Amino acid sequence: MRILFAEDDADACKAVLRIFENARDRQIVIANNGAEAWWHLSRDPESFDLLVIDLNMPVVGGFDLLQRVRIEREMQSLPVILMSGGSDRETLLRAASLRVNGFLVKPFDRAALTQKIDEIEARRLVA
Repeated sequence: MRILFAEDDADACKAVLRIFENARDRQIVIANNGAEAWWHLSRDPESFDLLVIDLNMPVVGGFDLLQRVRIEREMQSLPVILMSGGSDRETLLRAASLRVNGFLVKPFDRAALTQKIDEIEARRLVA
């Protein structure tokens, strides 16, 4: 599974890379903001199996990136996990309207992240 992880916090990126450094079945690509993530996606939309997006990023924010992804026909079915420091009602409703497949409240631990990814991967394999 190839995962694009869009996060501007360097420590969070390092932590994710450490979590999956020995995972043979998961390849992580880091994007430091939404614009960089969009660049990766637009080059080859079908090369990623999952997109993990932080909502609060510079240049292009998480919701803006997600809206772009949902507009593009080749990316509409790409599973997405959103990460945020909070989970207020408005944020969750907006995320649901954009067909998010998972939501993580930061800080989260290794188990929470891997569980969300495992759930999405299992749904993908069944479909």
